[in-house]
Amino acid sequence: MNDIEIKDLKILVVEDEEFMLNMIVRLLKSFDIQAIATALNGQDALQKIEEGKEKFQLEFDLIFCDLEMPIMDGFQFLKNLRGSSDAGNRNVPVIILTGHADKEHFGEALELGFHGYLVKPVSPDSLEKILRTCSGKKLFLFKG
Repeated sequence: MNDIEIKDLKILVVEDEEFMLNMIVRLLKSFDIQAIATALNGQDALQKIEEGKEKFQLEFDLIFCDLEMPIMDGFQFLKNLRGSSDAGNRNVPVIILTGHADKEHFGEALELGFHGYLVKPVSPDSLEKILRTCSGKKLFLFKG
């Protein structure tokens, strides 16, 4: 990803709790981001990524992903994403969305290739820091 404006980021939000999903989408829209896709679990997210690639040649710039979801959790989603043959989306930065602030949840996630995390409920300031970092193409480990 090259340096781009925050409003031009293409973002996927993977979250099974509808209230939290809607809140994060509203926060993203408050930064004038319009290219936002949503998924309710990891399996749904992998389908959205594949459909976006096939139909629109779309590669996401950033993915926000909950860890604890039904059908396919965030850990399995990331394993599948990182093991994909799709080079563009395989390396996209993925930020954990979690209600847990304890370190034990993050060790495995970071080993799998998550780039950072946000503790729910997500604050506008924490989200902005991630968006600014991502739009500047810095690979990072971020906690917020």
